Amino acid sequence: MSGGGAAPLAERVAGAIAWRLFVSAAYTTGLTLLIPFVVLRLQPEDLKLVPVGASPVLLWVAIGLMTTAFVVRLVVTRSLSDTIKALGMLTFLPGFVGIVVAIFGREWLLNRFADTVPRFQEVRPAVELYLDRAVPQVVYLTVGFFVAGVLLLVLGSRLAPSPPARR
Repeated sequence: MSGGGAAPLAERVAGAIAWRLFVSAAYTTGLTLLIPFVVLRLQPEDLKLVPVGASPVLLWVAIGLMTTAFVVRLVVTRSLSDTIKALGMLTFLPGFVGIVVAIFGREWLLNRFADTVPRFQEVRPAVELYLDRAVPQVVYLTVGFFVAGVLLLVLGSRLAPSPPARR
C-alpha cells in the first residue's frame, strides 16, 4: 500500500470530524442561546439590565446557528431523516441530562459518576462545564428540549426509507 492512499483517507476522516464538530457546536450553541433569550423575555422591563434589542438578537443568532447546522448536516449527509435524527439527539441529550439533574441534583450525578467511571476526576471539570453551559437550568426549557428531542428522533425515524418488502 502506498503512502498516497493514506493522505486522502486521513483528509476524509479529518473532514468528517470537522463537519460533525461544527454541526454539534453550532446547534448546541444555538440551543444554549435560547436559555438567556427566555430569561430576558421573562425579566420585567423596568429592570433594564440589558439593552432593549438584545433579546431579539439572541433569538436570531440562535435560529441562524441551528439553521446553519441543519443545512450543513443535510448537505453533507444528503439524508433528511439522518439529519433530523442527529439534531434530535443533540436536542434530547441536554434535556435528558437536565431532567436527571433536576430530579437527583447536580452533586448526586457528579458523585455517581465519580464512583462508577474510572479516572472521572480527570474529566470532571469538562463534565461540570457541560452541565453549566449546555444543560438548560430553566425547568420548562429542560422539558422542552427533552420533548423536542424525542419528537425529532421520532420524525427522523418515520422519514427513514423502509427496507423493501420481501416476497
